[in-house]
Amino acid sequence: MYQKSYKTTPFYNKFNSDISNIVKSVEQYKNNSKDKLSKLEEEHTKLKQNASNEEEILIYFQNDYEPRRIEIYEELNIELSKTLKQLYTIFEATLKDLFCKYDIKNKGIKPMYQPYFEFIKSDLGIELSPDFENDINELRIKRNEYTHNNIDMTISNEEMERNILDMAKKIQYFFEKIMAIVYN
Repeated sequence: MYQKSYKTTPFYNKFNSDISNIVKSVEQYKNNSKDKLSKLEEEHTKLKQNASNEEEILIYFQNDYEPRRIEIYEELNIELSKTLKQLYTIFEATLKDLFCKYDIKNKGIKPMYQPYFEFIKSDLGIELSPDFENDINELRIKRNEYTHNNIDMTISNEEMERNILDMAKKIQYFFEKIMAIVYN
């Protein structure tokens, strides 16, 4: 008898679409930022070529170019922070929805995902990588920081992009592994 794959379920399709949208968002924000920086640089180059003196260039650089450049980086950081928060929300919502038919309760002040991880290990017999558990906890902590502070300029946008894309892959792998068992 033919068994339907979890990859054909609406649940998986929505999850996969959500993860794909996270990846697309990161690329879109990065490209938009590059475009804005490129245009700003073109403007700066034109001004340097047409400036009548060095003072005019310095005034433009201090009063216009540098504040706009910083603003572009801050905008990118804010968008990436929002995307990281969305990624964690997708993780939590998918976990809750996947196990909604089971009576899994968070007893105490544990992170929301902890009882689910315990269920996955004990009832489904799936060994979770300690690295994945640590990564999810780091993602949760970062999400909380961004929720309360909205921006973190101490981490480069490139590092934040890499973290989001790496975690998106890890979360996708995690759920595909779990869904393959739950849907069997």
